[in-house]
Amino acid sequence: MKTAALTAAALAALTLPAFAQSTTMDSDMGAESPMPGADVAVMEQMDADADGFVTLAEVQAVFPDVQAEVFDEADVDADGLLNADEVVIAQADGLLPEEPVDDGSIKG
Repeated sequence: MKTAALTAAALAALTLPAFAQSTTMDSDMGAESPMPGADVAVMEQMDADADGFVTLAEVQAVFPDVQAEVFDEADVDADGLLNADEVVIAQADGLLPEEPVDDGSIKG
């Protein structure tokens, strides 16, 4: 009984920090990045129609070297679009750049 309680306490102590991290963004794509190193400006730059999602064409307009296979890997829910969370994860995984293109096209 004592071992089960200690195991449960240890498991809870080790998993609570993982639950405390947020991996979602505010609907207005707030200033805080949900993951370290993620740059919301990249999402804003790619999202040409400002609908909150980016298509392969929108990604390639900003980052022409991104191939369809990379886009598909980043598209976790396989809906043909990347949402802000998928962009952040793709950046963290090194699939998409974390820095916006410095051409003055960032909307804001």
